[in-house]
Amino acid sequence: MELSASEALAGAPTSPALEAVLQACRQGTIGRVRHALGQYPELSLSTVDADAYSLLHGLVQYNFPQLVALWLEMGRHGGLSRREVVNLRDRWGVTGLILAAANGHEECTALLLRHGADAAAQDCEGLTAEEWARRRGHRAVLRILREKRCEGR
Repeated sequence: MELSASEALAGAPTSPALEAVLQACRQGTIGRVRHALGQYPELSLSTVDADAYSLLHGLVQYNFPQLVALWLEMGRHGGLSRREVVNLRDRWGVTGLILAAANGHEECTALLLRHGADAAAQDCEGLTAEEWARRRGHRAVLRILREKRCEGR
């Protein structure tokens, strides 16, 4: 049985570097996040904690689309393709797109879709990004996801 990219990366204890950057994300200022990222050149968007929660997940959850875009363009993928990185799942099957949609982050949603995020991906409860956006009342995110779905027809 072949492991997904996120399953292959999971299981290791959280690195102090990843924890420091995620803490900066939780504090909510781009300056702190940029500083933390600059301190740890070994990090990539695919760096994960024991629950397979990646740096990409953190930057998306706390709404830093400009940093996601920059790191995607710089190729900071940790040996994965861009498409694999934007579709990483944590242990609950949550992707960056699901986090963006559930939190109403329009710019992150659009950015991840442009870079190949799978809008049909489901978490462990069987919910997609669109279903999360609908449940949480994020109309603008729903519009972005529906436009992407219509492009595929």
